[in-house]
Amino acid sequence: MNRGGLLSKAERDFVEGGVEESVRSDGRERLAPRPVELKVGVVPQANGSCLLRCGGTRVLAGTKVELEAAEIVGRGKLTCSISCSMLASPMFEGRAGEDVSAELTRSMNQMMAQGMPKEVYSRLAVGEEGKQCWHVHCDASVLDYDGTSLDCCSMAIYAALANTLIPQVKVLLGTEEGAGPEIELMDSSDDCLPFDVSDVPIYTTLAQIGQRYVVDATHTEESCASARVSIAVNANGKLCASHKSEGRGLHPSQLALMLQAAQRIGLDRLETLKALVAHSNSHDGPDTILERPIF
Repeated sequence: MNRGGLLSKAERDFVEGGVEESVRSDGRERLAPRPVELKVGVVPQANGSCLLRCGGTRVLAGTKVELEAAEIVGRGKLTCSISCSMLASPMFEGRAGEDVSAELTRSMNQMMAQGMPKEVYSRLAVGEEGKQCWHVHCDASVLDYDGTSLDCCSMAIYAALANTLIPQVKVLLGTEEGAGPEIELMDSSDDCLPFDVSDVPIYTTLAQIGQRYVVDATHTEESCASARVSIAVNANGKLCASHKSEGRGLHPSQLALMLQAAQRIGLDRLETLKALVAHSNSHDGPDTILERPIF
């Protein structure tokens, strides 16, 4: 997702000079994320949903839970799918948009598979035998784009999962001889359980520009980046997954510093998301909490 060829040398020098002085074009310091605004429960047909805005990037995420036979007994499923609207950016037109969507989807599913403990999936099993399970489908769409789409998608999916209600079920004995148990869904929303997001990680992406690195790069800043690395962290500070975008390699010492910064910023973002989701659940309108810089 790089349009560096469309920037003049003067534009690149301006961006790199601002990053060097820790005064970016929008006034932020190098390790200051943009404000996040979100609203949950925006899609009535979904089990959980979220509309999230971070700067000029806007993402709509929703979840749907389905009861199905367990592929692994005693273990549920959670899968992600991300699409990029052609209206969000010319970069997403045609085959290029399909490639970006596929890359984002792979990164999200990698994070979910590697970053969440088995207990999360065990809680999605149904019945004592665990032969049935809930399959949680997480879908996200990038509606507007101004950089850092992977971070925004992971935060939107996190908030949608926090808004997700899992229906309770009754396991009844079969009425006919030899028949297996029957599963009956509870009708009332009061009988639903919220999805526990305490172990769900999110991505934080750092972009190398010149000799420095920045968090939450804009589209223009991404065009000047020589390398980008995305790190997934959960609420315990555990590094759960990593993804490096196109660009040159990073020196091990530089990469170690970027990992430490991503861990600190990721933890701060998770606290911010918790507060935003709680506030959105109790208010009708969207709310904004400024993310504070991490030094």
